[in-house]
Parts: sequence; C-alpha cells; structure tokens
Amino acid sequence: MGPSPLSNYPHLHLKLLLCVKQEQFPVLALIDSGAEQNLSSPEFVKELIIPTTDQANPLKVSALVCSASETVLLETHLLHFIPSGNITKSCLFLCFPIKCPT
Repeated sequence: MGPSPLSNYPHLHLKLLLCVKQEQFPVLALIDSGAEQNLSSPEFVKELIIPTTDQANPLKVSALVCSASETVLLETHLLHFIPSGNITKSCLFLCFPIKCPT
C-alpha cells in the first residue's frame, strides 16, 4: 500500500491501532461526524483478514464522491482499536464497496 491520499489533510484522519486476532495494525481512520454508520472498504477488510458476517438487513448506501449506490451485504465482527495510550474502543463496520463510474 502506498501513502494515504489523506496524508495531505492531517485534520481529517486519526492514527490508531486496529486489533485483529491478537495482532495490531497501524491505520489511518477518516473521521466523519456526520456519518450514520462506520464504514470500511471490502478490500481493506479482506487484506487484514477481518472476520465478517452477512448483514441481517442489507442497506442501500451512496457516497458523496459518486452518484452510484451500493448494497452493503457484510459487516465486520466487533473490532477493537486503540486511538491513544490505554484507551480501547470497539465497534462494527459495514463493508461498503465504493465503485464510481469513470
């Protein structure tokens, strides 16, 4: 993986440690206080081998970066992350495929 496109905008992301199956991965998280759900790309979930389950009620989701909408079929298991020091937080993420037409 190359440098994050968010590297030029340090106020938009947070460096944290993502804990997956007894391993910790340093990641950059985009902070969006207006989002209704926590989202992650399926490619990122697959790369880190994050366990998923089928979404009980698939959602139709769209992003501001493109007009196409996608159906979210998977969600991660409960993930733990460390934003700072001894603080540990947990949440689920929906696997949201962003596919913008070219």
